[in-house]
Amino acid sequence: MRTKKLFIVIYNCFFSLATFFGVQVYSSTEEWYVGDKVSGEINIQLIIFPIDENTVKISIRKEITPFSQALDITTVAERESDKYIFSCLDGWENEIFGYFYIKTDQAILFIGCKKFSDLGKNLARLYGDTTILNKIPEGEGATN
Repeated sequence: MRTKKLFIVIYNCFFSLATFFGVQVYSSTEEWYVGDKVSGEINIQLIIFPIDENTVKISIRKEITPFSQALDITTVAERESDKYIFSCLDGWENEIFGYFYIKTDQAILFIGCKKFSDLGKNLARLYGDTTILNKIPEGEGATN
């Protein structure tokens, strides 16, 4: 029990320090339906690490339950006017692209796919939609 409490204290301290250095964390959890029956959840987390005034390092995690596939990427995004634009390969060799922008305490995130690989074509459900994520208050940190 002591180990768990110590871990929680260290975890909260880490994310408090990260916030102090400008790291921002945004998250969204939504239910998805088949007809009018809840079939699972869509969980998305965006962590933004500032590099300079026009460049950020981002980490995105997206999963849809009950499916086992997840998108888990870390890449660099460049500012173009009011948006940050990114493109990279995901862990399934798909060529992905997207953007996000910040509005007060929310991030609006879009993730698309330019080209699916043979390995990653079953992940199509993870791409192609825009999501509004809410800023995680200081001290609550990220969940992975």
